[in-house]
Amino acid sequence: DVTLEWDAPTDFSDESLPSVLKDGNKNLRSNKQKPSETNRSLEGYNIYRNNNLVYEINDPGVTEYADESIFPGEHSYFVTAFYSEGDESFSSNIEEIWITLAAPTNLTGSSQFPDIVLEWEVPAPTRSLTGYRIYRDNEFAGEVTELNFTDQDVPTGTYIYTVTALYGTYESAFSNEVEIIHSNATNPEIPLETIILNNFPNPFNPQNYNTKISFGLATQSMVEISIYNIKGEKVKELANKQFDPGYHALAWNGRDERNNLLPSGVYFYKMSAGNYSEIKKMMLLR
Repeated sequence: DVTLEWDAPTDFSDESLPSVLKDGNKNLRSNKQKPSETNRSLEGYNIYRNNNLVYEINDPGVTEYADESIFPGEHSYFVTAFYSEGDESFSSNIEEIWITLAAPTNLTGSSQFPDIVLEWEVPAPTRSLTGYRIYRDNEFAGEVTELNFTDQDVPTGTYIYTVTALYGTYESAFSNEVEIIHSNATNPEIPLETIILNNFPNPFNPQNYNTKISFGLATQSMVEISIYNIKGEKVKELANKQFDPGYHALAWNGRDERNNLLPSGVYFYKMSAGNYSEIKKMMLLR
């Protein structure tokens, strides 16, 4: 839902209109003006979404509106005032709102060879929740209505899973990611030497899917993996901690340390683990 608030015109001259439209903590002033009549009275407000009139308020004392059950995506809002002479003001400032649907929470998983079992919690609020969609390494793996999923007969390897919630024909953002090391042995397969693999997919579009960076450790090691731009500036640290021997995978969503989506271009990822150091190149395309 979207809640809009604004300031009423303070007079009926051409210096005034609903001049402040507020959403949450935003408070943006308008430089627009309304028609220049002075002998009229304010009668109410018109609410516009994406340049279409969605509601008319016939009480000038009401300066807020709740737009409920909005479809996900980007929406723009503005408000106008209307008067007894039939005049309508120019628009207030425009508020750009991005609507996202609640994603499943607390995704967990375990390897129960040859299957991988996932569980998660229902998003809140549930709205018109109709099911869930499961992804393995950014690829569709299944769709269920329950709060669990068994990915059957999965080959040995390291995988990253995410889940989305379905609201009819609409799909939420991704849940948290869970990394599963899948093996039929008591201990995960351990490589003979430490190595970092090529990221996949490459190139990748972070607005559609993440890219996965996999690596293998021959011994328990302190591992740092960071992302650098073409200027050699570090933009994101993916890991800086100790890992056990075996294969691991990290996902990068194309964002920097401040969670800003980075521009298209060439990026490098560097892994350091003990005496091992390697740099590889990838392409981000938006």
